[in-house]
Amino acid sequence: MSACPYCGADPAAPVRARWRISLPLEPPSQNEISSANRGSVTQRRAYRRFRDGYALLLNAWKHRDQIPAPQGKRRVIFERVYSGRGKPRDKGNLIGGMKPLLDALVIAGLLVDDDEAHVEDHYRQRRCASGAGVIVRLEDLIAEPAREQK
Repeated sequence: MSACPYCGADPAAPVRARWRISLPLEPPSQNEISSANRGSVTQRRAYRRFRDGYALLLNAWKHRDQIPAPQGKRRVIFERVYSGRGKPRDKGNLIGGMKPLLDALVIAGLLVDDDEAHVEDHYRQRRCASGAGVIVRLEDLIAEPAREQK
């Protein structure tokens, strides 16, 4: 099976373990986060509210499913699910809106850090009649052996 043409994730890549977390909160768009960070102090705290709300939900899933602390790099596939009058977002708004969720994964102890050395992140979106939210798939990647240089 080849890599996903939309997000680039390779489902055939070797992984040690997989987890699926379904959250009922649809992530904001980058535009919502940017506009919330202007104006009053209450509006500027919007990013932190998104992040901390996700962190609480992720902690509950972490304990319920007994997801271990990361030992290395993890692949994270974010799938935004929208319904009703929702529309697909352009790539910048989709990825920018997931930043509070990515930071919440670090706070909840599901990622070591959100830099490229510790996370391989991919983003998708789809319409669903049953409700909006976000699905987070975590995969422990098996490190490739170092190649000898000549």
